[in-house]
Amino acid sequence: MASRLSLNARELARTLESIEVLNRSLNVSQVLASARQLLSVDYAALCISKPDRPAEYDWEVDLPVAFFKHYPEVASQDFVRQAVVRRPNVVLRDSQMVSLKDLQHNPMYQRFRDLGTPLERVMAVMLDVHPAWHGGVTLYRTGRQPFSEREQALLQRLTPHMVNALRNCRTFGAAEQQGRLLELLLRQEHAAYVVMSPPSTEVMRTPQATNLLETWFPSGRSPGALPAELLERLALEVSKHGTTPQAWPVWDREGTGRACDLRVTFIPLPWQGDCRWWALKLQEIPHAIPLPTSWRGILTAREAEVASCVLGGWENETIADALDCALETVKTHVKRILDKLGVDSRSALMAKAFRA
Repeated sequence: MASRLSLNARELARTLESIEVLNRSLNVSQVLASARQLLSVDYAALCISKPDRPAEYDWEVDLPVAFFKHYPEVASQDFVRQAVVRRPNVVLRDSQMVSLKDLQHNPMYQRFRDLGTPLERVMAVMLDVHPAWHGGVTLYRTGRQPFSEREQALLQRLTPHMVNALRNCRTFGAAEQQGRLLELLLRQEHAAYVVMSPPSTEVMRTPQATNLLETWFPSGRSPGALPAELLERLALEVSKHGTTPQAWPVWDREGTGRACDLRVTFIPLPWQGDCRWWALKLQEIPHAIPLPTSWRGILTAREAEVASCVLGGWENETIADALDCALETVKTHVKRILDKLGVDSRSALMAKAFRA
């Protein structure tokens, strides 16, 4: 249809301008704006599915508040979505989605007429961008004037450029977000992280992570590579992720003959484009050291509880959760414990307890 379309000078100028904007834009709002520039509409909506939850969407809209408030009630009767899903990247007018008789009896159509926000005419297209996610543009008119074949052809001509724009927005937006994420990880003092793109591509690691890997896996891995044990565990966690709600999974390696064990926490990062990176946090967890009896005469009962947790290698956040108190309260207890026992760090506290 679009190939047979003959544009007048004004339409051609607007179409070329819209295409140019789409091809260089990294702003999803430009996708909707480009369609509105070409066509006369009352309302418009752009949705983009979430890769990890394909039935959920992010929205860029110009619609009445009542639409979103009541849409969940009639979502299962959304004749627009049902039609465009069957023909991705093909622009459809309402007359091609549903007959007039069926439209007038459609619960969604009736509901919005009752609310005083009639959506009499619709034109839409599902943007099939990637197997893991998709987008969609829907244009509405509240009056009886139907969208014409010519308007359909204009939007069809724009469709491949809208697909490309959405792909670019997510790809380059993901790169920017990932860059900020990596910068944040690298800024954490003494943190040992390895960021992976499954199944086996390493994105980055901190120097502390390299030190721990060399200490705990001196053999059985290529120089600079992640040990096979961790790759296998990563593959397992990736396959299980999302099946049930769960805390971040951990894997412990017993430190036989050492004063500590190695703990690896597998952290799924937010979807970026069409992939999900994982951060592996490596920690040495000291073997629990009993609280010396003599300390109970120095510390309060609560401080003794906190000190026992510290000697078990627990972090402040874990202690706060276990003792059901605020994080700042734990920090205050730890400071008082160190002061009372004449040490200046957790490691010094453990050494003192070990010698007691």
